[in-house]
Amino acid sequence: HTYITIMVSIGIITLCGWAIVYVLSRSLTQPLRQLAIAAEQISSGNYTPSLPNSSKIKEAEISQLVHSFDEMAKRLGQLERMRTDLLAGVSHELRTPVTSIRGMIQAVKDGVVKGADADEFMQISMDEAKRLQTMVNDLLDFSSMEAGEVFAEKQSIQIDSTLDQIVAQVQALPSFANVSVTVNPTGQDTVWIGDESHVKQILLNLLGNSAAANATQINIGVHNPSDFLSIDITDNGKGIPESE
Repeated sequence: HTYITIMVSIGIITLCGWAIVYVLSRSLTQPLRQLAIAAEQISSGNYTPSLPNSSKIKEAEISQLVHSFDEMAKRLGQLERMRTDLLAGVSHELRTPVTSIRGMIQAVKDGVVKGADADEFMQISMDEAKRLQTMVNDLLDFSSMEAGEVFAEKQSIQIDSTLDQIVAQVQALPSFANVSVTVNPTGQDTVWIGDESHVKQILLNLLGNSAAANATQINIGVHNPSDFLSIDITDNGKGIPESE
């Protein structure tokens, strides 16, 4: 009876030990299995996978692993959104000057504009080609864009003549065939210190938005109270939804 009691006790202790090991191993391996599934979801393009709640995991190392995995997934999702936004921005920003240059050169080639107007169109095309080169350099310098740093080249800008160039440039675009663009000049040959390339880029984007909003009349107003310069662009289009 003593031997039987000892063997039964050993058997019960062994079973209890295996049960404890099983429960502990489950608590350790279950989060790891969920992380493996989450890794597969990320590889398929889902950057918001289902992860175990790190606050409910008692093991500090596993909890830290889950937290680090979550941070990695969020970072990867952010990088993917940045990549998508960059591609969309590149296609949008480069399309405008390329289309403008092509339209103005085509107008000169077909004889639609001649003489001094043709020379002006070619000069604007040259300026746009330089601006395009600057934009390409900015886009290639991705590290500066990621850090939110834009290096401005400060120079004197003749506001009235710059606006006249921009108007001549957009009017050569097919999308502005039925759009009237009016400039209310300052009449003072206003000079502003700034980066002409980026100023043109901003104004061309705004004018492009107006044309995309089915505007037929666009007005550009320049105001120069004291040391502050204001350029207002208004149109009769449908506008942009407030949510956008």
